[in-house]
Amino acid sequence: MSSDNASNTLAFLSRHVLTTALWCTAAVGVAVLLKGVVAVVRSLRNLWALEKVFPVPPGAHWLLGHLVFAKQGDRHFQKAMSEWVQQYHQHGFIFKHGAAMGRLVATHPDDVRAVLMRTDQKLEIIYGMLRPWLGDGLLLSSGPKWFRNRRLLTPGFHFEILKPYVRLFSESTNAMLNNWKDLKPGSSIDVFHHLSLMTLDSMLKCTLSQNTNCQTRKTNDYLSSIHELTELAMQRGRSIIYLLSDFVYGLSSSGRRFCPLIINRKRRDQTIKEGYIFICTYTLIMTSAHRKYSQSVTFDDFENTFLEKSCIYVHTFTPIPRHKAACNIVHKYSEEIIRQRKEVLKQQSAGDSTYGKKYLDFLDILLRAKDEDGNGLTDAEIRDEVDTFMFEGHDTTASGLAWTLYCLVRHPGHQEKCRKEAQEVLQGRTEVTWEDLPSMKYITLCVKESLRLYPAVPEILRDVETSLTFSDGRTLPEGSQVYISLRLLHRSPHIWEKPEEYDPLRFSPENSKGRHPYAFLPFSAGPRNCIGQHFAMNELKTAVALILQRFSLTTDDTLPEPFPVERMILRADSPGLYLRTTPIEMD
Repeated sequence: MSSDNASNTLAFLSRHVLTTALWCTAAVGVAVLLKGVVAVVRSLRNLWALEKVFPVPPGAHWLLGHLVFAKQGDRHFQKAMSEWVQQYHQHGFIFKHGAAMGRLVATHPDDVRAVLMRTDQKLEIIYGMLRPWLGDGLLLSSGPKWFRNRRLLTPGFHFEILKPYVRLFSESTNAMLNNWKDLKPGSSIDVFHHLSLMTLDSMLKCTLSQNTNCQTRKTNDYLSSIHELTELAMQRGRSIIYLLSDFVYGLSSSGRRFCPLIINRKRRDQTIKEGYIFICTYTLIMTSAHRKYSQSVTFDDFENTFLEKSCIYVHTFTPIPRHKAACNIVHKYSEEIIRQRKEVLKQQSAGDSTYGKKYLDFLDILLRAKDEDGNGLTDAEIRDEVDTFMFEGHDTTASGLAWTLYCLVRHPGHQEKCRKEAQEVLQGRTEVTWEDLPSMKYITLCVKESLRLYPAVPEILRDVETSLTFSDGRTLPEGSQVYISLRLLHRSPHIWEKPEEYDPLRFSPENSKGRHPYAFLPFSAGPRNCIGQHFAMNELKTAVALILQRFSLTTDDTLPEPFPVERMILRADSPGLYLRTTPIEMD
């Protein structure tokens, strides 16, 4: 009897699958269309409300809005933005993203403070693309979860925890410099590439106590995936279409590397067994069959009998993402390290003291963190925080360091002053100590001035979760988006005297008096500021001192002047940021 019921059910499926699938596809299409219409209407209402309060720069295209300026290239777009910031300095302005979306560009430090003193989440349309990789780490989480995890992680960046990391920064920097020493004197190198590997090396040591020799070995899956995910995220951030649609992005060549889609019929058996199937259609079909025959059909029957005979495959209509290849590699690596470390901690609690280290890494802090109720972080939360720290901590620091070196190359007098200070502090030593850092006063001034002109994270974007009223009475409605350009804020002539000049002494104590506290924000500010800013500054000062002690840096005049482009971090436009390195004989 059971066999007859199964046969009847499968016969029903064969006759009605096309109709059911078409109805389901139509229903999904209508739902997506309605969702889009509602989103557009909501966005238009918000834009109209903003235009009543804030000025809109002229020249917006009826369809593209102010994005029309971006079509003419980064240089033209940055020039236009700079002019608008100066013109609308007092109140900010509305930047139109297309015909139905607007975003407030906050330009005055008072308005910037009003935005950053809140805990509104990062702009989801931009940062949300990182969620498959970073999950709900501090960068992307919000609300009670963010409050709890921020409180649990803050002790991990106490000075006592950071002290041993300076030795690790020295190790990684010296490994890079040893590679430079093997080059011909005067060789031109892409400093972004070298510095990114160096900071990744440091992060692996400080976060996971992993010495991967990533600066000398050719590659491994984890390191390659970290680099690939970072580059893919940067690429996606340049495209409005890819930002707005996960599906469209998944069909692109870069999207298939980040998030490959199953669209090949020949792989249907493997696809279905792994669960990559159009769930809505399958559910409707099986529910219809169950109601008609009161008999469940096994998944094996459905696969082996129906799919083998039918010329229509459900997953052909709507491909579903499988596990993200690069994300999966990174996650598995982190999860395995977490599992091993938890086993070690269990052995320690059982009296085995064979596990000994000279410092606590970030993972140790995460595993030991407990809230007031005695609850720690879950394995998924730990993995998200590890992946977030790896992402935020290596490429951003590499960007800050690369542009600092560039500034010192363009201003050789300041480079020489930094070199003399490094030589006086280190006295020929190749390892920086915690006690050395306060003595690097001029290096600190140069790093800050470089971060003013070239902030590693050039922009801050927030979703306003509740209405925001500024000090002058203007109100930003709930659901609005706010954009803060740190490069433009740091170069505003209304805040800085001769803003385009490289003048490290503007950060001396006497010259800093009276400056607005929200005029210089290389690590953001407020409750959602960068939790690792002291970590980053320590690495920047350590690396600059060791590099300048051993090498003289000059420009590569055969290549065009590097032009900064704002991606998720500040990078140099093609061909990149190349400098020439010449070893210095040490006494």
